[in-house]
Amino acid sequence: MVLGMHRSGTSMLAGTLAAGGVHLGRVLDASFTLNPTGLREPEVLVHMHEHLLETNGGAWHRPPDRVVWGKLHTGVRDLFIEARAAAAPPGRPWGFKEPRTLLVAEGWIEALEDWRGVGIFRHPAEVAASLAQRNGFDRDRALGLWLAYNRRLLALQRAHGLTLMEFGADRERMRADLAAGLLALGCDVAAAGQVHDAAIPRHAGVGTDAPLPDAVAEVLAALRAAARGPGRVTPPPRPVPPPAASPPVPRTLADLHSMRLFPRDLGAAAYIPSGIAARCDWVVLSDVEPPQATLVRLCDTDRPRHVFVSLRNPSAALRFFFERVLPEIPGPFVLISGSQDVTVPVQTDRRWRPFDARERAWIEDLLADPRLIRWFAENLDTAGHPRMEPMPVGMIWPAGVPDPDAPLPVPAPLGPRPLRVLCAHRIREGVQWQARRDVSALAAGSWAAFSTLPDRELSEAEFAAQLAAHSFVLCVEGGGLDPSPKAWTVLLHGAIPILRDTPVAAAYRGFPVVVVPEWSADALTPARLGAWKASLRPSFEDPVRRARVLARLGIAHWWKRVSVHVPPPPQM
Repeated sequence: MVLGMHRSGTSMLAGTLAAGGVHLGRVLDASFTLNPTGLREPEVLVHMHEHLLETNGGAWHRPPDRVVWGKLHTGVRDLFIEARAAAAPPGRPWGFKEPRTLLVAEGWIEALEDWRGVGIFRHPAEVAASLAQRNGFDRDRALGLWLAYNRRLLALQRAHGLTLMEFGADRERMRADLAAGLLALGCDVAAAGQVHDAAIPRHAGVGTDAPLPDAVAEVLAALRAAARGPGRVTPPPRPVPPPAASPPVPRTLADLHSMRLFPRDLGAAAYIPSGIAARCDWVVLSDVEPPQATLVRLCDTDRPRHVFVSLRNPSAALRFFFERVLPEIPGPFVLISGSQDVTVPVQTDRRWRPFDARERAWIEDLLADPRLIRWFAENLDTAGHPRMEPMPVGMIWPAGVPDPDAPLPVPAPLGPRPLRVLCAHRIREGVQWQARRDVSALAAGSWAAFSTLPDRELSEAEFAAQLAAHSFVLCVEGGGLDPSPKAWTVLLHGAIPILRDTPVAAAYRGFPVVVVPEWSADALTPARLGAWKASLRPSFEDPVRRARVLARLGIAHWWKRVSVHVPPPPQM
């Protein structure tokens, strides 16, 4: 991503990256007076971003305090990502530039598995002069806009280690900075001087001698320090480094993603951190038996960058975290919560009481806390918060982590399987399981012609055998909102999970799954099943696509999703 505000050199930077090998696709590239080299922006993103800002009560020139992405916006985003990734020539990265991206960046970051960014800024006075000419903004308004955009740029740089540069007319300095940006992205640094034109930055030096407001001056100084930080050197013209490696494909069951911790009901101190929790700096463990909560520091640090909170005993865990752990965290961190079916941030699972007023206040304060970078939540019950993202359950290993040599199953091909849907799930007493009762009734009624409904609960071996004879499996929420571990198991065995559209479903974006709006009689038909199977079949039978699916099932993929948000370790 090219990140920078309007009138700050983003078009020049995008053009340089394109010359260095980054695939930009179709963009607005017509020359005009204020931008002779063209804007180099995808028109669809200009309109989508502006609509997103308007939906949140703002605009490009009135940045809203908070941006919540709607389904329309995430849909356009996901189609754009899919189209650009598919169109990029083999071995070449793809990218985009659109200045409003700075205001909505978190929505892009959550959707991009492996992203890198290059940021660019310009002296506030020069931006103000340019905005005065183009938009008629007075100096105070323009400087306020500069501050709003560039505070976000600085925050993204600190959180994700962006390569930063300052836009200006000094050709040699720009060549060095552009070469550093190209090198960071694995591009051809020979392109560094091909696009920048010292005559294009109009208003160079205009008003730069006038004093700046303190807040503006502070952000400018911080950006310059980040751009010219310790150890920054001009890179050599070659060689070009290889691109960052993708997460590895799991080879054994032990490589699969998992959020659940064991053994249960022996007190918090008895749990063994595993899966995602085992990779975090700090882990808060909880249990219904005493001791009900404890903190394990897996990394000897007083500045944790990622904290896992087990909600096995939700009330004890929340009280312990907010009263004893959070006050000890001095800087930015990523939170991961899970290991129980309780939902967050509202708590809608009928088997536990709703969060009380104090717990709701704690959560509300946390979501506004500047230290919180991201909250990855198992069983996320509310969509749209810019700091929250669902984290799937993955596999569950009640007996402990599986044998590290236990291989993954080798599924039967999807193509020859009959166009049938398996409806096999556990149903317990209580309203929590009503959705499964309703779906079972549909499988026995409206969907009977293409559904299999066993008359009893299946063992794991029986379930695996049935998977090989079905193209689809209904993964209905009940024991938590998340459809896994069933969905994870179904994908491993080469069948297509069908799940309902809940806030958790966003975690399954990119998997070959079917998401239906509701469990209704018209949700499934033979025609739809046939179309879905034809569309998703390559993800199971093409070796490259199958490898991508398996990689997404692995813990390395989900830890990478966490890691892109994690701040760099503090400098000693």
